[in-house]
Amino acid sequence: MNQVILFLSDLIIPITFAGILMYAFSKNVPVYDHFIVGAKEGFSTVMTIAPTIVGLMVAVANVNIG
Repeated sequence: MNQVILFLSDLIIPITFAGILMYAFSKNVPVYDHFIVGAKEGFSTVMTIAPTIVGLMVAVANVNIG
């Protein structure tokens, strides 16, 4: 039973990825174009959140030192 769970856990991400691609191709969605748009949005989100994350990491480091 444990080996079955390990086997399925190794395959869940590739199966999900393949399923999304097959669904997109069946609906004639321009997958690459949507990927590029999503990557640009993700990058802008990271640039918006980065200063907050850096500030939190500095604060936690200072608390751990003191």
